[in-house]
Amino acid sequence: MSALSKDIIELNANAMNNGTSNLENRLPLNGHVKAAIQHYFNDLDGHMPEDLYKMVLSEVEKPLFETVLQQCGNNLSQAARLLGINRATLRKKLCQYGIEH
Repeated sequence: MSALSKDIIELNANAMNNGTSNLENRLPLNGHVKAAIQHYFNDLDGHMPEDLYKMVLSEVEKPLFETVLQQCGNNLSQAARLLGINRATLRKKLCQYGIEH
């Protein structure tokens, strides 16, 4: 698990511990991502990462695909429709991330 993933989990846990777990008080997803990336840069203490775009995409895509597949009962057609991508692209991404389907 990367530092970025840990930051997102920590932000969500803090929100729940502070009694802000109901939907109207939660930070939107892009707010969590922004906060996690800012925290990630702070942890780097001035060092510059490489391939940040690729790293962030992989940190977001893998749990996205896993969660959508679970919600769709592992139905690839339904998951692809929900994601707005075709099944071939979904299968390619699942293989890329080593996600069983």
